Amino acid sequence: MTIQRQIGCLPLNKFTSNYQCSKLNLYNLNFIVLNKVQCENHNMSNDGYFAYLQPNNLSCNISSEYKRRLWLGGTVETFFSPSNVNQYVNMHSFTLTETLSNVKKLKQDCIVTYKREITANTCKNILLRETRQLFYTNELFHQRAGNKLDFISFTHDKNSKVFCFNEENIIEFSNITANPHFIHLDKKYNKNIEGYPEVLVVQGPNMITESIKYLQEALNQFHFAKINYRIKQNLFENEAG
Repeated sequence: MTIQRQIGCLPLNKFTSNYQCSKLNLYNLNFIVLNKVQCENHNMSNDGYFAYLQPNNLSCNISSEYKRRLWLGGTVETFFSPSNVNQYVNMHSFTLTETLSNVKKLKQDCIVTYKREITANTCKNILLRETRQLFYTNELFHQRAGNKLDFISFTHDKNSKVFCFNEENIIEFSNITANPHFIHLDKKYNKNIEGYPEVLVVQGPNMITESIKYLQEALNQFHFAKINYRIKQNLFENEAG
């Protein structure tokens, strides 16, 4: 089933955030700044995160909410050239619009795909578009072997970097991004409810922004036309990924 419409919780769909910096970083704007939601609708799921992204609130074919949700992957595109980036640096406001693309039922599980677009309010140009996928399940966590985060179809001649996030890093990132999801804040909840080890789970945006920062430094390039990424499994506090 494919749906092209505004996602139901209007206060979260479109809002303006003040953002000033000497160099425009669209990735931080998307993954960090524009997650600081001041919304009127505070409906939450049992996992502590916003209910508006639960499949049962997006599709009439799903009757109840899922117990667990995971960030699956996505694509991030930017739409300006280095020659005209300076015209956006001193802009005081941007708008984020979220649009539902697809709710796909997978036997007992579900994948929600939605699009996020950031526009500059003064010129209405699209600066960044992200297609994001969330995976929903009622099964408890189980560990799998392999890498945590993959960048698809991306090659370069630099050495990779190992990331490790401690408890303080994870909680601070949740506070900065106003992310109330329990798996990033409550170790007891993780063990007793979702079947994780008694540790915090690193946020998807936390992993992605640090990885993109590494790519920017390694390649001496600030923005990329397109990045495809997939989070293959959870990364926990004090675990190298």
